Amino acid sequence: LDAVDQFSIAAVPTDVENGSFTGGAMNMVLRSGTNRFHGSAFVNYLNEGLVGRHIGNTRVPQVISQKNYGATLQGPIFQDKLFFALAYETYESSGSNGIGPAGEGFATSYQNGLSRATINSVLGAFNSGYASKFAPGDVLTTYPITDKKYSAKIDWNINDNHRASLTYRHSESTTTATGNNTSLLAAMSSDLYLASYRDNAVTLDVNSDWTDKFSTTFRATYRDWDKGQDPPTGQNFSQVTICAQPTPDAGSGATDPNAFSCAAGYNQIRFGPDSNRHANQLNIEEAQFQFGGTYVSGPNRFKFGYQAAHKDVYNVFLPNARGSYYFDSIADF
Repeated sequence: LDAVDQFSIAAVPTDVENGSFTGGAMNMVLRSGTNRFHGSAFVNYLNEGLVGRHIGNTRVPQVISQKNYGATLQGPIFQDKLFFALAYETYESSGSNGIGPAGEGFATSYQNGLSRATINSVLGAFNSGYASKFAPGDVLTTYPITDKKYSAKIDWNINDNHRASLTYRHSESTTTATGNNTSLLAAMSSDLYLASYRDNAVTLDVNSDWTDKFSTTFRATYRDWDKGQDPPTGQNFSQVTICAQPTPDAGSGATDPNAFSCAAGYNQIRFGPDSNRHANQLNIEEAQFQFGGTYVSGPNRFKFGYQAAHKDVYNVFLPNARGSYYFDSIADF
């Protein structure tokens, strides 16, 4: 927030220059530099030693780590003419996986008695019986959550009637999506994925007062936005699912209703990149241009302008591109 100078929220704005959205809009102006140097810094910190450890008389293990820090700096490059403003903030925390084997501190245990010994037997069979360097991972306990933002702004007072600013913004965040791991499906860390977002934007603004009644604005923006869904061990492997029953069902082939799913009373164990993440990426590059003029005549305000935008979208989604394998028992595997 130290980087923000002012913001406003407009509910259903009807001005002719507004568009490309529905509902309300929030306008935000980043802080600019002045003729005096000014800065700020902050640190927020939290760990398990700073929170309660008991619910009633029951001791509850805590795994908490939060770090949030940042700084700003503004000042002149040339007095009365050229100014700069910088801002940086980062947040680091950890999330907890609430589902896992009984006796290991998870809030919810796997159903049907799926134990650590059974999971280890499957992982051991893969590591010793298959000629693969792929690391299947294990049941995740905690995972990092990160968020980083920084911006830079240069303001130029060209003269008394013309002003320009150049702004750069960057933001990125990453967490681990653990939805594959359920009480009936033990997903190893390689079957989860990193949900990431990255946003870069550069904006040039030029504001001019040509007369007391006529003014113009010009804005050009380039934005590059990425959404990632990347398995932590990479995408170059198949998804492998094993039913935790010791031996296969009596049926066989397509006539067996349980040939491709566990019989009742047994869980599944899964590793390898999630089948929906074998090829999954979204990138948007967009350039926007806006020019507007305002003429004031008495109580009347006349506006005219031109807007243009060009967008390149790269969106790939190929489920099961690396293949998916199912084994109906530990013996089959």
